[in-house]
Amino acid sequence: MKQHLTVLLAAAAVLVLGYGGYLALFADAEYQRLTVTSVAGEVTRTDARGATVPAGPGDTLSESSAIQVGASGHALLMAGEGTQLMLEEQTSVRVLAADRKGVRVELDGGRVQARVQPGSRMLGVRASGQTAETSAGRFQMARDSDGYVRIAPEAGTVTVEGPTGIQTLEPGERLDVTPEGQAAISEAVLEELLLEVHWPTPRPGEAPVAVSGRTTPHAEVAIRGPQGEESLRADAAGRFEGTVVLPTGAHVVTIESDDGLGQSTSTESVLERPARVPVATTEVRFGG
Repeated sequence: MKQHLTVLLAAAAVLVLGYGGYLALFADAEYQRLTVTSVAGEVTRTDARGATVPAGPGDTLSESSAIQVGASGHALLMAGEGTQLMLEEQTSVRVLAADRKGVRVELDGGRVQARVQPGSRMLGVRASGQTAETSAGRFQMARDSDGYVRIAPEAGTVTVEGPTGIQTLEPGERLDVTPEGQAAISEAVLEELLLEVHWPTPRPGEAPVAVSGRTTPHAEVAIRGPQGEESLRADAAGRFEGTVVLPTGAHVVTIESDDGLGQSTSTESVLERPARVPVATTEVRFGG
């Protein structure tokens, strides 16, 4: 009986060691990477050695590798069945870590959409020192070329960790962070992006005409007139003020606002610059 027990214990030990070896060789390898499931447009990947090649479905991204999406493209990455990361056009991310707990990537630029189903692996996205993560939810995150970071949850709970600590964002909120690290929470983007414009009444002359208004905090604003375009950024309260050059006559002026999370809106008006009124002179002659 004792001999049989010894044999059973030895067999159990072999099974445990074999299963442990399987996890070490195969299962853990699956946890340590992201898989590219679909691409559209120009998409490339860079491995840990620095080699850049076209990316396609079935490719894997491990720690220190990166993927870049060009204009009019997108790529879907997955870490298991319930953890997805969609990369929009002009977006680049690098894999920081991937293990059993979850996946964390660095957003170098562009916009991503993160989705994690309950019970799936955690997904974290870092940009300019701000890390947004969820273990059951959806959020958008963007970093533009000027270094502004925007985070907007769509479902579930998203935690954001930055230099000032950890805070929780709920659906209906958004976090805007300036390149200097100033962070502000405001209402999330509604179906129709806010854009209120105070249209001026031009006067005769050649001086630029001031145009002001209000939109989403830190939104990119473009003022287009007959003689070019001025690009500017709204402040933390959403206020903006720019100028437009108007020759004499009637001209269409368009203002467009982009919130950095895929939402934009525009409005236009016809502004008329009146002509200068000639000053009448009276000539007085004396004598013959």
